[in-house]
Amino acid sequence: MFEQYKKNGFENVAIIDSQTNKRLGAINTIGEVSRVDYSKEQKEIMKQHVNDLYSLHNHPGEHTFSMEDIEDLFKNQCFCGSIVCTEKYNYYFIPKREDLSITKQNFENLCQGMNDNIRKLNDKHFDDYAYLTQNDRNHLIYKEMFEKIGWIYGREKRKN
Repeated sequence: MFEQYKKNGFENVAIIDSQTNKRLGAINTIGEVSRVDYSKEQKEIMKQHVNDLYSLHNHPGEHTFSMEDIEDLFKNQCFCGSIVCTEKYNYYFIPKREDLSITKQNFENLCQGMNDNIRKLNDKHFDDYAYLTQNDRNHLIYKEMFEKIGWIYGREKRKN
């Protein structure tokens, strides 16, 4: 995925089969640096799956998941997890909680709660970790927030 970014300079997305770890369909880009969407081909593939695909995309900056990325994970029943890769990090990852029953209202409450937690933790960590980049603070915020709600979240640094 990151090699594709180095070629075109844009955010790209692929769908990965969780059983085989193989890409299904082509990699898609819409030609924007910080926004991506699934192609018609990818959407057709997604319709045929339930909780057995990973969404894989790159972030041209070093940043972790956006709230839109997290929302995408829960809105699409085909996904069991989401992965973001960057130049510095091989990946950030979030597996979907299988025991989490998400209704539209629950999902909206979940997102609002996450946004509230992000703001509170950002205020707290800004003073405590002023020496860190905003992305590294965001990583700490997500890690702490996800631990509180019982989710797995992490990242792996790229090996040179």
